[in-house]
Amino acid sequence: MKIVGFVYYGSGKSDMYLKPDSALLVNKKPFFLPDFIVNEQKSPIAAYPTLTVRISRMGRNIEERFADRYYDATALSLHLQADVEDAGRTFEDMIRLKSFDNSFVAGDFSAEKTQTFKLTINESEALDLNNLWMTPERAIAEVSQSITLRTGDMVGVSYQLARVDESGYDSRFLLEREMLLEGTDENGKEVFRCRIK
Repeated sequence: MKIVGFVYYGSGKSDMYLKPDSALLVNKKPFFLPDFIVNEQKSPIAAYPTLTVRISRMGRNIEERFADRYYDATALSLHLQADVEDAGRTFEDMIRLKSFDNSFVAGDFSAEKTQTFKLTINESEALDLNNLWMTPERAIAEVSQSITLRTGDMVGVSYQLARVDESGYDSRFLLEREMLLEGTDENGKEVFRCRIK
């Protein structure tokens, strides 16, 4: 099982990531900030709210118009990575800072293929997640041009958050210790929960 997806940085900048199965942290388990990246001031770990689809059949070179046949469920997830916009980072650093253990927190999958969620931070700030950077069908089509997708793989697409910064849509927030993240679907059912430690 592998995790592959697209992250949107704002201002038209995006990137693709590939994570091993050890990057998966299942719903309701806490995320421990990794020692190799955390400093005394604030965590430089950025969280990107992500729509994740679960691949249900093997495919390669999948056309976008048929891509909805290749996944059977969706979930709200978080793609976690360190600040990767530093031009001085090496290729090895880029892999380590995007694909470390537990760097992909997946919520509960739903066969209803829900794409609209609400993510609440510390029971106060609520983020409405309904503006995807690209459709999951397009993401599946693009990934499958170079990587064979197999049953159980996950493909993620980050949301553009409703809040806007000076450069356009914001798409991330920084993690802090003891932060509580709770996600609900459009019916108000809890589908995601994670405490940052």
